[in-house]
Amino acid sequence: MKKKLKSELLEIVNRWNDNKLSELDVLNKSEQILENIKGYSYEPDSIELKILHNLEILHHQLITKQDIPFILECINADKERNKETLSKWDNYLDKIDYEERRRVLKNNPFYSI
Repeated sequence: MKKKLKSELLEIVNRWNDNKLSELDVLNKSEQILENIKGYSYEPDSIELKILHNLEILHHQLITKQDIPFILECINADKERNKETLSKWDNYLDKIDYEERRRVLKNNPFYSI
């Protein structure tokens, strides 16, 4: 039986939020899931898969814990509104002030990888 991608992703994000996973752990776990994606049940154009791809490179995307509430909102969004949620996710990423994030994260070695 295949694992549910949504539940795995929720576990990663919630554990990160609870300080049980570091940013590097999130990146590694996301990468592991993507390497074994055939073992998961998911829709190819799902928000879960899109978020997972972003978390796999969160150090480049400058995704931080401050994004967790929106990440959870997207993961928990109504499945029938997937296209709208994908659009909201893209808009959210487009509105991030990356220059400010780089400034704030400049002394964090993880984000300077």
